[in-house]
Amino acid sequence: MMVDGNDLCPCCGSSGREEWAFEVGFTVVRCESCRLLYVYPMPDAEVVEAAVRTGQQKLGDSLVNVRASYLPRKVRYYRLRLQRIISDVIDAGKPVHWVDVGCGYGELVDALRQVLPKGSLVEGVEPMTHKAEAASARGLQIYNQYLDDGQFQADFISNIDVFSHIPDYRSFLKTVVSNLKSDGQFLMETGNLADMDRPSECPGELGLPDHLVFAGKPQIKSYLENAGFGIVSIAEDRFDTVTQMAKNAAKLMLGRQSRVRVPYTSRYRQLIVRARRII
Repeated sequence: MMVDGNDLCPCCGSSGREEWAFEVGFTVVRCESCRLLYVYPMPDAEVVEAAVRTGQQKLGDSLVNVRASYLPRKVRYYRLRLQRIISDVIDAGKPVHWVDVGCGYGELVDALRQVLPKGSLVEGVEPMTHKAEAASARGLQIYNQYLDDGQFQADFISNIDVFSHIPDYRSFLKTVVSNLKSDGQFLMETGNLADMDRPSECPGELGLPDHLVFAGKPQIKSYLENAGFGIVSIAEDRFDTVTQMAKNAAKLMLGRQSRVRVPYTSRYRQLIVRARRII
């Protein structure tokens, strides 16, 4: 029997899966082979495209705004993390060309411009028109589009908190490789939800269908290594802080799905992965 490609695991291509979680009418399944978590069935490509471009998700007869807003405090947050994760690049003092893909309102672009060596070029790619226009209005060099094959020849490409929004990350990474120099590096961040055994370990709502795919360490390594990257480092940041507990409590008070957990007890982490192109 022929198996439709849309029925296969986005990471390993396996057809085996089991139901794992439900939210707002959507089902998350776990691949029985590589243990990736993903929405099944996936929304139609046209639906995903419309949501990405407009920042509005269609849930039944309602439109849910997922645009968020520019947050100046995130610039300082990113700056501190960059000073830890790419300290060697900063200390080397050599200008680099950096492209942030899925840059949103440009908080990371702002942070990069502050910490990278003088003379560095920092650009952003953002398909959501509202976000791209807002970032461009602040004087940032932002392209309102998806990343094209061979669009840049960058030293670094980053993709922060975007993994779960991309149904086919394998194809995305091929495009990333085509935009990197032969020894270029890739920096990505996502949660390790697929490392959790049960939905109750999730730190909050899954955010379906804005989020479509959830990985953990093994799956991220598989994606990157299959795309021709070698792992340089993986940093892990806690998510279950007192601040996050307060945010989750506020969501519950507003009637949103969330969970309030005792701080510093969860296995959930934000993974910041740095990889170098080796092929």
